[in-house]
Amino acid sequence: MAASRAGTALAKVLGIDLEVSTRHQTRELHEHVTDAISPYEPYYEQDPTVNEWLLEHVPTRDASARYVKSLFPFTKWILRYNTRWLVSDAIAGVTLGLVVIPQAMAYALLARLSPEYGLYTSFTGAALYWIFGTSKDIAIGATAVVSLLVGKVSARVLEEHPGEFRPEEISKTLAFLAGAVLLVFGLLRLDWVVEFIPHVAISAFVTAAAITITLSQVPSLLGIDGVDSRAAAYRVFIDTARGLPPASE
Repeated sequence: MAASRAGTALAKVLGIDLEVSTRHQTRELHEHVTDAISPYEPYYEQDPTVNEWLLEHVPTRDASARYVKSLFPFTKWILRYNTRWLVSDAIAGVTLGLVVIPQAMAYALLARLSPEYGLYTSFTGAALYWIFGTSKDIAIGATAVVSLLVGKVSARVLEEHPGEFRPEEISKTLAFLAGAVLLVFGLLRLDWVVEFIPHVAISAFVTAAAITITLSQVPSLLGIDGVDSRAAAYRVFIDTARGLPPASE
């Protein structure tokens, strides 16, 4: 510390400027900053026009070709289809058919339709899904929940408009509307919307449907007549309880 002070004092005596380099660097830095920000020119980003936005989002020819090809995913594997796959598919088809045929007829009755409509829905979806679908393990066809909802809608329409419509017409209209919605969702790739449906709501819906379906089958299982199994679940439960034979003493 003392040596540094002595050196500084000696430099002053000899007339040596020790800070000349520092002042030079500071002056250069000041000039550089001044040149960078002066003169002041504010920057305003221009909003894109409608044409510019459309041109930016219009897909290219390659993107359009990939999109159309993605609508028919079977093109990726159909040329590799072999005899081994055919045998496996045949075994799976026979096994599934033995289960689906009686199940589909029961679902048709649940939807207030004649049994043959259940047979139609059991194979129509599977016959077309392989063209547009991507999962080889998914089961396509009528379900108990959908059949129950269709039956509820048919019952309400028939109650509010007696004699105007038949259950078959109501079911066909519902199928057309549901298919149109699913078609739009598929073409626009809106599958991400499902992520906003909470798991709690789905679980509650499935549980309520299971309870309703179970209660609707209890009167037939116990051989109790005079119970409208298509009424509200609580009414079916009450009517079933009333129809039970009294306990013997």
